[in-house]
Amino acid sequence: MDTRSDKPESRKPRTPVLFVDDDPMAHVLMRNHLKGWNVESAYSAEQALDILNKRHILIVITDIGMPGMDGIEFLREIRKKRGIIQVIIATASDKTDDLINAFEAGATDFLLKPFKKDEIEEALESILVKLNRWRATMKVLFGRRRKADPEDIIPFDEKADPEDIIPFDEKADPEDIIPFDEKADPEDIIPFDEKAPEDIIPFDEKAPEDIIPFDEDEQ
Repeated sequence: MDTRSDKPESRKPRTPVLFVDDDPMAHVLMRNHLKGWNVESAYSAEQALDILNKRHILIVITDIGMPGMDGIEFLREIRKKRGIIQVIIATASDKTDDLINAFEAGATDFLLKPFKKDEIEEALESILVKLNRWRATMKVLFGRRRKADPEDIIPFDEKADPEDIIPFDEKADPEDIIPFDEKADPEDIIPFDEKAPEDIIPFDEKAPEDIIPFDEDEQ
């Protein structure tokens, strides 16, 4: 007994899958293949984007060749807004470029038309396993945050890399740390008495006529 198929069976009705194709017959075939799954339909990429904006849907199967926005451009639009959505690209084309472009745009998986029931379910179940593992991991991480040990809350100054904690004078460029008198132009550092020899005149030479002995002034 294939337990892989049985395990997701109970989750199928609760896991909406958006199928996007402009061919109404393709929707009939998809629903026949995915009996028991919660399949929703969109007949254009534009309609599908509107549905994704209103509903919480994490799995999309889309055709590539559609009027208006094609499947690759639709995939790119999904990636811009909700990167977590898993997108399976379906095509009847023989062009390898389509698959390469879809892969580069972020497709999760690929299906060739005409659809085969086992291939569709295999792709969907693989996505369910991945999504469930993602949810379980997130649950564990949130649980760890709630039970965080106070010892794990490190003071700010202990969180820094020791290499980043450098005394102020060691952070600067050694060439920038120059004593004040060495930063100036040597020509600007002149002893006071050398700056203007003509202005530095002994007091008694400044005005001989004004320097008169006291006893001579009275005469």
